[in-house]
Amino acid sequence: MSECRLGLGFQPDLPGQTWSKTSERCQDGRSCCRAVRRLLIAAAVLIAGSANAVDYAKCEAMNSMTSRLQVSLRQELDDLAQARMEAKEIAKCGLKPDNVWRSGWQECANGVAAYKDSADRMANEAPIFEKYDRKIKKIASDYKNAGCL
Repeated sequence: MSECRLGLGFQPDLPGQTWSKTSERCQDGRSCCRAVRRLLIAAAVLIAGSANAVDYAKCEAMNSMTSRLQVSLRQELDDLAQARMEAKEIAKCGLKPDNVWRSGWQECANGVAAYKDSADRMANEAPIFEKYDRKIKKIASDYKNAGCL
């Protein structure tokens, strides 16, 4: 029976090894030492591999920032459409009264659309898209460069 200390000062307990009842050491000292060496090498490789680890907190922050920008973009587009709709309703039907249904104002405003067609919509929304598109593309680039998936 040989003893496998590996400079650690103790005999490692490894599952699946045959143990001597009297000495509690591996009966085959060489296989015990090989198993411990494999275990230590695997641990060293895992530790060395984590040196290039991705900063997941940074990735999550960039992800949430992109989500917030997308929500802000949608809100700004909705606000623009609502403002255009209200302006067209006022131009066609006058100011909105307190009791919309009794005055017939709602029937007047039913045919009003915020945009004439998709070209009109794109022309009005383009500056908003450009403002947010630059920010979102920059974050996407940083996200990729940081190694986030």
